[in-house]
Amino acid sequence: MTNYTVLNYENLNDNTIKVNVLINHTKYFVENEEVSLEIYNLSNRDKGKSDLNFEEEFEITAPYLEEKVQNKVNEILNLISNDTMEYSNNSQEIMSVDDIEREFYFCKTAPESVISIMTEKFPEINLSDIELISTPAYHSIIGEDIISCFLKDDPSEGFAIDGVNLITRSKKFCLNSCKHFDKCYKFVENETFDFMPEFAELLAISYQTNIQEGLVLPNFYDVYFGGDPDLIENYFDLPTKRGAYNTYYSVTVLNNEIIRKKQYCYDEEASIFSNWNYKVEFTRNN
Repeated sequence: MTNYTVLNYENLNDNTIKVNVLINHTKYFVENEEVSLEIYNLSNRDKGKSDLNFEEEFEITAPYLEEKVQNKVNEILNLISNDTMEYSNNSQEIMSVDDIEREFYFCKTAPESVISIMTEKFPEINLSDIELISTPAYHSIIGEDIISCFLKDDPSEGFAIDGVNLITRSKKFCLNSCKHFDKCYKFVENETFDFMPEFAELLAISYQTNIQEGLVLPNFYDVYFGGDPDLIENYFDLPTKRGAYNTYYSVTVLNNEIIRKKQYCYDEEASIFSNWNYKVEFTRNN
């Protein structure tokens, strides 16, 4: 969490302004591992935080705008994070579908095999723009192996695209066609689905956008939900697969028929994905 106060600023010339700010940057830890504020607030385990307070002086172009100051502060914090932040080597998520498993990692600690595939298939993509990256997994509807990514530039607390309020967004890289598209995750509002049981807690619905020219996708979507694992496994005829900390689910729907059933397992509370319920409510209210 970051706050800053502009101490003073002055015009150096017609084009340049010098700004002096006081920055307060707080890091949150659960059992000595850095986590987000939302995970810190949810945790009942041993936790702590550290505050970094410092003054910084920099220049911006005229005229003075608060947005320019904010961007400069973000640049400074990114430099600090790149130099000092330790990333977990652990898988952040294990998703199972059709006897296939896909894992998510921080890009900085992802398996070299995944990085090699991305570099070979998408040489134009800057890996430094990627926060989280997955192992390849076959998508039976699209008919390709896909690597999924979350980008650093996307806001972490919800945003809107074309008037649709989103929880988050991922980018999907198709490894056969070497094309990509965005997958958006929106709130469940008044939607109902005949194929969903009443005991399932609906959390999100996905849709595809920014589909690269030449890539043709069927008109499918995913419904994401939580609930009692016993009831859900029995209703959807799923194998018993559960995370030590949390488990969530989704179904992929095409022509109002469930084509794929997915299980998401989280063994650690500190995983960036591990509490969908909190993420949805936190984003809706911010």
